[in-house]
Amino acid sequence: MTSWLHGRALGERARWLDPMARTPWVRPVTSVPGRVVFVFGLVASMMVAHAPPASGAANTCRARDVTQGTAHRSNLQAVIDAASRGDTINIRNVCVGHFRIDKGLKLKGVSNPVVPQPILHADSPGTVLRIAAPDQGCGCSEDDVTLTNLAITGGDAAGLGGGINNDGATVTLVRSTVRGNHSDRGGGGIYNSGTLSVQNSAGQQGRASSITGNTTGGLGGGIYNDGSLVLLGASVAGNVAAGYGGGIANFNFTSFYDATSVQGNRATHGGGGVANFSSLWMEDSSSVAGNTTAGRGGGIYNGGTLRLVGQPSVSGNTSGARGGGVANYGTFKLEGSSVVSNNESSDSGGGIFNWSTLAMSDEASVSGNVAASEGGGIDNWDTLTLNGSATVSGNTSGGCGGGIDAADGTTTLNGTASVSGNTADFGGGGICGSFATIVLNDSATVDHNSATFGGGIYSFTSNGGGVLLHDASSVTDNTARRGGGIDNRDGPLILNGTSTIRDNLATRAGGGIANEPNGLVTLAGSATVTQNRADVDDDGHGSGGGILNCGASTGAVDGGNVDANYLGSVGTVENNVQTCP
Repeated sequence: MTSWLHGRALGERARWLDPMARTPWVRPVTSVPGRVVFVFGLVASMMVAHAPPASGAANTCRARDVTQGTAHRSNLQAVIDAASRGDTINIRNVCVGHFRIDKGLKLKGVSNPVVPQPILHADSPGTVLRIAAPDQGCGCSEDDVTLTNLAITGGDAAGLGGGINNDGATVTLVRSTVRGNHSDRGGGGIYNSGTLSVQNSAGQQGRASSITGNTTGGLGGGIYNDGSLVLLGASVAGNVAAGYGGGIANFNFTSFYDATSVQGNRATHGGGGVANFSSLWMEDSSSVAGNTTAGRGGGIYNGGTLRLVGQPSVSGNTSGARGGGVANYGTFKLEGSSVVSNNESSDSGGGIFNWSTLAMSDEASVSGNVAASEGGGIDNWDTLTLNGSATVSGNTSGGCGGGIDAADGTTTLNGTASVSGNTADFGGGGICGSFATIVLNDSATVDHNSATFGGGIYSFTSNGGGVLLHDASSVTDNTARRGGGIDNRDGPLILNGTSTIRDNLATRAGGGIANEPNGLVTLAGSATVTQNRADVDDDGHGSGGGILNCGASTGAVDGGNVDANYLGSVGTVENNVQTCP
């Protein structure tokens, strides 16, 4: 046991490359005659397949500057060039070519029965629409570019931005679609280094703007953002990246509002939905759902600052490595009623893998997640804090830590935070502390969890960590074969204040606490171990209704603060503190 845990900790620290690197190493590989694509050096075998643009698209374009009252023309670029700043251009049908805008304009798609959403379609490799900030703009809204009810498709760029490349301009997409584009380096759908808003228009229900079905050999299958990106009720779906960020790769500032959805995207290395290397804010009922990666962070890979506020969700994502929902290497805050739920990892951290700082507050929850190894809900290697009424519940681990695997660092529960109803195949149904400090303050609870060892908490902390219960915190109604409440394998277990270990069940030994040979249990203040039970099998095996003490203890008084614990059925044989033979 000791060698496994020690090897796990040392190996884990050594195995990670720099996850905060802004741009992972890439190298060009010629995989198709005459075509160079970019793949990531660590996994060069994963390529993004895409179809070339349909060069046979017919140009049926009808474009007209309605501000100046000009006639319809089939050459959209000519109409753009002739327009003045702030003009509105109406577009009908399909406009084929590559287009450039370097002034403030409004391009509006006018529906008809044949082409309800007019299309800008590339006719050869390259970006469909390039937008640049005006050289001598007014610094006012007339410099802005607005695209309404348009589809951007067929782009195939060797550089950044297959559908749209926004170079420093302020651009708004309203009820528009960017679909079926490709870029070799990044931003299969859109590259943005300006200010980009993707949104609905007022009163247009069911007409969300969408970024869908785009691919890249690099970062950001849907969007590569190096500016300011705001999504309001938008959809980013079905995009693919050979690197990070199947839906979005963010290197500056991105925010999701309303019912924005990042769904069904895929990335090879990490961030099936989003790879965030700077600042990402999710609010309202926005969601990151059903995304996948072979690497880390099925929903989100965070190397910057990630904040969920209101009622956003990260759900139903999967990862082949760490963090089914989120792999966090930066600062991650869950606030309000935000949810990380029903994600799955083939390794550890079914909901969240935390390598840095993770804080949950208010009514935030991590629930229903599954990890094949450690940390069904959260695999924590640094700093994890639960405040308010935050919950980690209903998660499952194939190894240690059904709710939380406290592999290293500090895990703290404050307020009325709870770790409840989780299951681990091995140890720590609620929390597994391998080389960590676990602290319960205020009225925090670890309850109704189950495991083979340590139904509530399993602790192995030979590096100076331990388990500390303060104030009115409690470990209650947990179940395990050994250590129904807590299995303390190594290091200190300290109960202070009015904290309690209560109503736990061990099917073999240590109903409340199983204190192993290298453990030290200390009860101080008015702390209690009470109403716990250890079963006795048909052969008479069973011991330690309250505490099975195989190590050392201080302040544990049989019949005093360790009272009304039982062997077998409650009320038959009182057994409070039993020493190992």
